[in-house]
Amino acid sequence: MTKRKYNPTEQRIMRLLYQSKAPLTAYEVAKELNISFPTAKKYLDKLMEEGVLNEGQKEDDTTKKEED
Repeated sequence: MTKRKYNPTEQRIMRLLYQSKAPLTAYEVAKELNISFPTAKKYLDKLMEEGVLNEGQKEDDTTKKEED
């Protein structure tokens, strides 16, 4: 099986999740990397579908967590 090359955004997401002490939501990933929520969600879903990420690395984010 050949591994594909990951684009810079995917690499940043994987690095962030790897270094995180706790699972992050797509909203938290977007905020931390200064990317849009839809972009974060798209790449997280794609990485999960490919088996690169698992549920323990990304929390369910059906509701956005608002910061104070």
